[in-house]
Amino acid sequence: MNYASEIMRILNRELVLCSELLYVTRAQRGVIMSGDVAGLAELVARAEQTLGKIRDAEKGLLDLAERYSGKAGAERESPDKALSDIIASLSEEETAELKTLRDSIADILVDIDSANAINAMLLRDSIQYIENTVKSIAEADGANSVYSRLGRLDEKAAASAVNETA
Repeated sequence: MNYASEIMRILNRELVLCSELLYVTRAQRGVIMSGDVAGLAELVARAEQTLGKIRDAEKGLLDLAERYSGKAGAERESPDKALSDIIASLSEEETAELKTLRDSIADILVDIDSANAINAMLLRDSIQYIENTVKSIAEADGANSVYSRLGRLDEKAAASAVNETA
């Protein structure tokens, strides 16, 4: 088995998956701003699927390390040590390609973190807007409101309001 080409294949796959996750994370911003809850749920499910695939790719690296450490009856070593040994065995050209892949993945992860921070801020703002709206509705007619702070119908207040108008 050519461990160098296998590690590059796995990292290329991880790069593609991280790019997909960045795309989905950025797409979430628009649906958050538009209030499209169903669209947001679809994008979150897609992000979760992509994260699962990224975990699978990382498991693939660990499996590769395990196969490498078990070759030719060698004593088992830690996955990190095995991966380090594989990387140490790479040619200069392969090492440069590995560094480029690693740097690209790291850059995408920084972009995902930034997009997630913006999405979290937008979600907090949306929740605050909803809470303020519900609070305004609940306080619109003072103590006689039929809505609780959470926007639910207060049965006692509703019954009282119906009795007063009857």
